[in-house]
Amino acid sequence: MTLKVGIVGCGVAGSILGALLAHRRDVQLVCYERAQPGEHAEAGTGLNVGPNAMKALAQLSPSLEAAVREASWRWSRWQVQQVDGTPVFDFPLSELADRPGIRIRWSELYRVLRAPLAGIARFGHAVRACGVDPERPDRLFIESRTPQDAVEREDGIDLLVAGDGRYSALRPQFAGAWTARHVGVTIYRLLVPDTAGGLIDDYGWWFNGAKRLLAFRVPPGHVYIAGSFPIEPGADVPADQRTPEALRGHYQPAQGEPCAAVRWMVDQLATHHEQIHWARLQETPLAFRDPSGQVLFLGDAAHGMVPTLGQGATQAVEDACVAAHLIRQALDAHDGRPFTAADVADLTRRIEAARAPRVQWVMDFSLQCTAAMLAGADGPAEMRRLREPASRDGFRRLWTDVRLDPA
Repeated sequence: MTLKVGIVGCGVAGSILGALLAHRRDVQLVCYERAQPGEHAEAGTGLNVGPNAMKALAQLSPSLEAAVREASWRWSRWQVQQVDGTPVFDFPLSELADRPGIRIRWSELYRVLRAPLAGIARFGHAVRACGVDPERPDRLFIESRTPQDAVEREDGIDLLVAGDGRYSALRPQFAGAWTARHVGVTIYRLLVPDTAGGLIDDYGWWFNGAKRLLAFRVPPGHVYIAGSFPIEPGADVPADQRTPEALRGHYQPAQGEPCAAVRWMVDQLATHHEQIHWARLQETPLAFRDPSGQVLFLGDAAHGMVPTLGQGATQAVEDACVAAHLIRQALDAHDGRPFTAADVADLTRRIEAARAPRVQWVMDFSLQCTAAMLAGADGPAEMRRLREPASRDGFRRLWTDVRLDPA
C-alpha cells in the first residue's frame, strides 16, 4: 500500500470518494460514519442535484451515476410563477445543460452512495479524536468509538479527508475557526406524501414579493416543499413567523387568491408545521486544506453555500470526483512508491487549485440568484433577470463546465 487515506464522514463527498478509491491496491482506505447502516441523516427531506454533478459522476463511475439515476426522477424543467399562478418563466434545462439533473430523497441518495462501502466503511463509529501520530510526526491518527462503546485507533494516516459537513469538527481543529456570513433569509423544508393530484411535478418556484415557495416530486410518491422569507441577517427566525397562520399569510397575494398548487402546499405546511425543519441561509469561507496540506476538506466542510440553486450536494459530488481523479493520477505517477508528507501536501494543493476557483464562482452565482428572496425584493422581477443573456451564460457555465483537471 502506498497511500493510507482516512475519510471522516460518509456523506455525499465522503461516500463517493471512498467508493472511487476503495478497490485500488495502492490505497489503504479507512472510512468512518457515525450513522449505523441503514440510518440516513435528513431522511425526511428531498433535494435536486444539478446536471453538472451527474456529468462529473458519469466520467468517474458510470455505474454509480446509473444507480443514482435509477433511484431518482429526472429534473428537466424549471418553472417560476407568482403565487396566484401568473407565469414568470418556464424553460427546459436542455436549453442550457447537456443532460438533466435529478430529484431524489436524501435517504435514497445516501443509500445508493454508501452501498459500495458496505464491508469497508466503519458505520456506527463516532470519531472522537484526530491528530498527529506521536510515533510518526509526518502522519496522522484517527480515534473512534465503536457501536459497542469500545475505542479504536488507526495510526499512520497519510491523507485525512474531512467530509463531516457544514458543522465540521475537523475543519476548526486543523484550519481554525470561521465566522459564517448570514444572508438575511430563512429557509424551511418539509417532505409529505403526494396528495396534490398532479398540481406539483418537476422543479417549481412560486413568489409573493420576496417570499418564495419551492416544490417538486420525488420517488416513490412524495413532494418536497421548501419555503423562504426575509429576516434580519444573523437573527433567529421569529417564533411568530413559524405558526400555521403566519405561513398562510406569507403566500396570500395582495389581490385575489393563491393558485391551486400554492393552496395545497400551504395546507401541507399548516397541517405538518411541527415537522418543518428551519434554517437560515448562510455561507462559510472557502477552505479545501489545512496549513500542513495533510487534511483535505470536501463538500459542506469546505464550502457551506446558500442552497438557492441546489448546488450544495451538487458541488460535493464535483469535489469528490475531482479529488478522486487527482488522487488516482498521483498514485499512478508514484508507481508503488510510498508518499511523503510533502507529496500529500502537493496533492491537496492541486485539488485545491482545481476546485477553489470553480466553487467560489458557484457560491457567488448562487448568492446572486438569491437576490429575489432578500428583504424588499420584487421576486418575479428579479427572476426575470435570470433569463437575460448574462444569467443564461452563467447557468450554462454552472451546468456544463465540469473539469476534472485544473486548466
